[in-house]
Amino acid sequence: MNIIVKSGLWIVGITVAVVGLWVLAMIGVSFTTDVTDSKAFWGGYSLNEDYILDRSVFVIKADKYTGGHLVLVPEESFKRCLGRHYSAPDSIDEYRANPDEATIRKYDNFEMKLDVVGVIEKGEMLKLHKLEKNTGWSLWFGGGTSLKPFAQIMSGPFQGEVVDLTDVSIYYREGNDDGPFLYKPEPGVIRSISETKKQVASAIECS
Repeated sequence: MNIIVKSGLWIVGITVAVVGLWVLAMIGVSFTTDVTDSKAFWGGYSLNEDYILDRSVFVIKADKYTGGHLVLVPEESFKRCLGRHYSAPDSIDEYRANPDEATIRKYDNFEMKLDVVGVIEKGEMLKLHKLEKNTGWSLWFGGGTSLKPFAQIMSGPFQGEVVDLTDVSIYYREGNDDGPFLYKPEPGVIRSISETKKQVASAIECS
């Protein structure tokens, strides 16, 4: 009898372990590390560099599955150079006129409520603050590595908040590098103060 009970428990244990591993493989695993000190990952940004917004953008709180942090996202109607990681209301004017309606994204089979914290205005200042690397693997998508640049807002009502710059940036690769995509400021959305000063100085020298 004891042998039967032990065998049954052993089978149950193995089954639970197998199911657990299967679920883990389907969902996937990921690890986030701070790579702020790794200059090779900074791409077109520079740590502690000052940047300015060339257009007003939304401050949106990401859902818990993508970190739960604050993200800068242009209006949905703004045609970005590349795709988006996060959704936003169609326009800032519509959001200000009717925030409840503007923050609902309607799809074929469901609706999604956007967690819009507010709008950060054109001309506000940011300082590059941190860079994170996420390494993950799942049965569906395989393995992959991605980067996420963060800045601290230095002016305005959101001063002091740290925000994700993914959706105000352009991702790219250098040469035939098979590493993670790097990021640089998206023209017309965000630019470096030092680069602007260099361009002004160069124009003066040439005039």
